[in-house]
Amino acid sequence: MRDLSGNQILKNVDKSVMKLDGDIGTEFYVFHEIADENKFKIMYRNALDLIPLKDSQESLIISEANMDFNLNMEILQELNTSFVKIFLCFYQTQ
Repeated sequence: MRDLSGNQILKNVDKSVMKLDGDIGTEFYVFHEIADENKFKIMYRNALDLIPLKDSQESLIISEANMDFNLNMEILQELNTSFVKIFLCFYQTQ
């Protein structure tokens, strides 16, 4: 679900930080098989709501998703200030 929502923001940040054109390097965030993202999100949420989970399981899933998002943000921050960014910029000019 996050890949269709919040990760679209990360896609734009990736493209900006690494100065990428089109979907090169961000194809992970593109879902060609999904014609209508909003309808898909509603259907997906409804399916998730039907899964019988205990409160502790829900909390664990939410914690994991939040940790994943924070780790992705840290990677982007590192790319924005590290040798990797310099190398990518150099490589793209070749």
